[in-house]
Amino acid sequence: MGSLEALEQEWRAALASEKLTERERELTREAMRQPAIWHKVCAHTLAARRGEADEARGRGDFAEAEKCLERNLRDDPDEPQNLSALAELRAAAGDLERAREAIGRAQAHAKTSAALRAHLEDMLGDLAARAGQADQARAHWQAVLALPIDEGTERTARAKLALATDPRLSAPLGRFFFGDAHGRRDPALDLYFATLAAQAAPELGLPIYLVGRGLYLREAFADALGPLEQARTRPLPHAAFERELLRILALAAYRADKPERAGRAFEELARRADVPAGMLLEAQDWLDRLRWETLTKPRALGSLPPAP
Repeated sequence: MGSLEALEQEWRAALASEKLTERERELTREAMRQPAIWHKVCAHTLAARRGEADEARGRGDFAEAEKCLERNLRDDPDEPQNLSALAELRAAAGDLERAREAIGRAQAHAKTSAALRAHLEDMLGDLAARAGQADQARAHWQAVLALPIDEGTERTARAKLALATDPRLSAPLGRFFFGDAHGRRDPALDLYFATLAAQAAPELGLPIYLVGRGLYLREAFADALGPLEQARTRPLPHAAFERELLRILALAAYRADKPERAGRAFEELARRADVPAGMLLEAQDWLDRLRWETLTKPRALGSLPPAP
């Protein structure tokens, strides 16, 4: 066994060999950004107030929730995320103009990162859509795509652009993403509105993908397989949906006790030239697990090729 110094050098060399895009670097910087430990207000105090704000919001007391967030903003003015949280709260309360005001302050903040700007643009798009301003909404969601975002945010922005572009999707997916006229959204109704969108535009893959994803998220794994397979036969807005569809199809198949189907989906995902590094590692890890199951449960995946 080598020395600790040798292991450290080997580990640093392995890290240095990893290739990251500028988007990945920016997202990592945002995720790791934290105030210094000598920050003038205790981080636990700030977190406790955010928790109190969440509790107040949950019981519909938006005024009390805003007081908690405003205290954080006064005590921690160097953190633009506090303005973003305030904007989200005001939007949830239906106070769209004051939500825009908070977003404008966050956009002007000197420490607002590119990743946070993407989130602010996304919120502005949502507010414009709720106000019936389709052109403005599209412009904001297009701006999101030009900024450093993860795959989930990209899929969401492209789905919103689809509803803003296709009149058939506007009403059902508008309710899916933004709720009723007062901004009240009930996740229990998501499958209903996704199904309405699929009925309105049966030749598109996006609505039926949303149905399958909704079933998957509700752990109805066997039920999710049919819609996900159907979505594969229809056009999707972007390759990011194709990748995520394969990923959740594989996971749903595994949880539905269909390991061979899971293996085929993971293999197809791993062969894609455009798969992100993290998703590729996940697919390869699952393929290794499934091959191991072949050794312990011969019925599971006899058709999988041997590991390279």
